[in-house]
Amino acid sequence: MAGNQDRPHQDHYEVEFTPGADDLGLSGREQEIIELQIKGYSEREIASELGIAENTVSRHLANISGKVNSDKKFRKGGALIDLINNGIVKVK
Repeated sequence: MAGNQDRPHQDHYEVEFTPGADDLGLSGREQEIIELQIKGYSEREIASELGIAENTVSRHLANISGKVNSDKKFRKGGALIDLINNGIVKVK
C-alpha cells in the first residue's frame, strides 16, 4: 500500500468501538490497527507506530477481514466500511 504523503493523518478523529467489536472477537491490537487505518495511517506507519513488523500488520488486517466476514480486502476499505455501516465502529 502506498504511503500517505499527500493525505495527512486525521488524528482528531474520535474512534469508538461498540460492544459489537467484542462480539466479533476483535482483539485490542486489531482495534488499534482499525483506529489507525481510520485516521489515515499506512500499513508501514501503523507498524512503526505500534512497534511491530509490517507483515504483522498485514496479518492482523487479514484476520479483521475474516472476522467481519467480508470478502472485500480490508486495505481497500471494504471491511472497514462494513464495520462503520454496521455500527461496530463510530467515527466522530
